[in-house]
Amino acid sequence: MKKIEIKIGTETYPVKFGFGAFQVMGAEWSLTGIDDVINKVATLVPTEGAEVAIMKFEVLNDIATVVSAGILNAGGGIVENSDIVDAMFDDMNILKQVFELFLASIPKPKESVKPDARKAVGKKKAPQKARAKS
Repeated sequence: MKKIEIKIGTETYPVKFGFGAFQVMGAEWSLTGIDDVINKVATLVPTEGAEVAIMKFEVLNDIATVVSAGILNAGGGIVENSDIVDAMFDDMNILKQVFELFLASIPKPKESVKPDARKAVGKKKAPQKARAKS
């Protein structure tokens, strides 16, 4: 998984998403699966033409949770949500970098295999019956 570094206050922290970060976010939000976490984070990313609610305390705390989970997963330790939000106010590029990294870390389904391309591994052909001679 790819890792970035962000500056919060006077410290620089690594950020990396993966299973551990998904677990941290799931625990924080009382969610039980990766899909649930992905759907929750999707509500935090403003879409084009949508009204942005980024200044609501709940949204800011949830965004900080995403950043914090990535820092914790990368071994950077625990960072207070208020420090993360203050850093975002200083440099909104942090938000862009973190969300791009998060999107790149989402598990992608493998290409499906066509049934006719599968090999019959371990299957034996049924014995053919002997033909009666006429």
